[in-house]
Amino acid sequence: MIHGLWNTSAIFNNLLKRLDYYDVEYYAPTLDHYFGRISIIDLAESLDGLITKKYGNEREIDILGFSMGGIIARYWINKFNGYLKTKRFISIGSPHRGTLTAQLVPKNLFKGISEMKISSSLLKELSEYDYLLKKNRLY
Repeated sequence: MIHGLWNTSAIFNNLLKRLDYYDVEYYAPTLDHYFGRISIIDLAESLDGLITKKYGNEREIDILGFSMGGIIARYWINKFNGYLKTKRFISIGSPHRGTLTAQLVPKNLFKGISEMKISSSLLKELSEYDYLLKKNRLY
């Protein structure tokens, strides 16, 4: 489970209690995005290291991304070969086509937020890899 901007993994606490009740294994790391200053690319790289450390390279996982976390997860799936490890991808409230909120944010100060601008180069690049999501039935 990947949290969004201005959140930590604590945002999932209620969901995690339910998963505990049903004895479902989960992993919800906190990615330190410094209020949107860290690039989505760098956050996806951190996520890749955390997932590899926790599950290795062979285990299939389900991945849920909330808000910016969905973009981070999608980047990981497409650019870090996460599609090879992903059984299901669920994105909740993620600005896959960009968000008006990011339009006025200066790129040099808030790189992660600016990468979610409508028609940003990062989102355009991601859309070129959507065939991986479709091919693997993740989209």
